[in-house]
Amino acid sequence: MKQKASILIITLILLIGATPSFAWYYAIGAGDGGSADANGFTLEIGNKDVVLFGRPFLVAAAVPLILHSDSHVPDGTNPGPVPHNDYTLLDEENDGTERGLLGKIGMEIKDSEVYVNLILGATQANTVTVARSNVTTETYIQKEGDETNGVYGLGVSYFPVFMNGTLKMNFQLDIDNRRGVTGYVGWCW
Repeated sequence: MKQKASILIITLILLIGATPSFAWYYAIGAGDGGSADANGFTLEIGNKDVVLFGRPFLVAAAVPLILHSDSHVPDGTNPGPVPHNDYTLLDEENDGTERGLLGKIGMEIKDSEVYVNLILGATQANTVTVARSNVTTETYIQKEGDETNGVYGLGVSYFPVFMNGTLKMNFQLDIDNRRGVTGYVGWCW
């Protein structure tokens, strides 16, 4: 819980403390699929006008939260390991909320406010190994641990301006190995 609160506080400080400029943006995304095979939410903050080699680039950081439920753990599962050596391991599954940090860098396509992005990062998930006692047929959480997953993918970002320049938004679509497809909506300042 403290980790989630720390990530939220850091993100809020970045949002509030950033110098006002049309180039800064934040976006909130939701998605499903990928190897995580669970719904997820992502909060992203970035700058779309970082000039490198005479071209504008997008540079961003994102915090994904992938919501694994405990539905894969059978009801009535005992919280500790099997109290004897006669058991069968059933499966190792992600449990709870997977969290991480992603970086995104994108290049604008011909002054179009459309960017093609590369996504790299990592997430960490809690894992549980469920075992069934061969003596009593009861299930137990035999082992708990952590699993780190690499994230890589591609995305596209679009930064339209509405209402004679008073509403500056962004729409994004990411596809990566861990989160699957994630769609975003956000605002620029």
